[in-house]
Amino acid sequence: MTALLSLSGFLAAQEATPLTIPGLQSPGTGLPVKVADRESPWAFNLATGWDSRYVSEGIDNLDGGGIWTAEGVVEYDAEIALFYLGSWYALGYDSDYDEVNVFAGFNKRFGDFIFDFGYTYLNFPELDFHDNEIGAVMEYGGLGFATVGVEWYYSFEAEGCFVNLLGCREFEVTDRFVLVPNAHLGINADYIAEGHEGFNHLFLGLGAEYALTERVSMHAHCGYNFAIDRDAAEFADDELLTDFFHGGVGIGVSF
Repeated sequence: MTALLSLSGFLAAQEATPLTIPGLQSPGTGLPVKVADRESPWAFNLATGWDSRYVSEGIDNLDGGGIWTAEGVVEYDAEIALFYLGSWYALGYDSDYDEVNVFAGFNKRFGDFIFDFGYTYLNFPELDFHDNEIGAVMEYGGLGFATVGVEWYYSFEAEGCFVNLLGCREFEVTDRFVLVPNAHLGINADYIAEGHEGFNHLFLGLGAEYALTERVSMHAHCGYNFAIDRDAAEFADDELLTDFFHGGVGIGVSF
């Protein structure tokens, strides 16, 4: 399957969460995989990185605290679809926090559309808590000037879902260096249990990747989170829904 720019993968990098569509981007970056052609249908991706804040759904989860991350993904291209299985680990470097995710799914391209369906098991050892989620992504790359999409995921523990409206554009500065300005708009529908319903944040960011070799690349991202309709007095989980800048760096290997 041809490597493509994945909006949801790029969203994952910007929000320091595991990538959503393996096989369509470099691990943890959302940027196109730049590796030599391979005869085997199997592929393996490894990545590690540092993020100044742990951000998801527009929430500054550790109240200014950052995380180290590590991720591994194995992929199998079965022609009818690309199947993947992976794990992601986060460790707070200035807080007692760790998280383990195990995810699996498949994705398929139809013309200018990409569809992905997946499952994630989330475990929080320090909090003695776990959750199960399912998700789906649809992306469209036929506009020419940008890639747009929508991402949906549902938490069985919260019995609610979250939706992201996505957009980005890739600029190939050189054959080794790529810049990707990107944006997403988040909508809470009972996913954040004690957060307000509806639009809750807008993120504007910039990602970059530099290919050190055909299989090794460095990546970086930064951006600003704008809280929408925050009401911490009424909703407890809106306390950490604020305006803030964050960024991160990392390195990935594909083989």
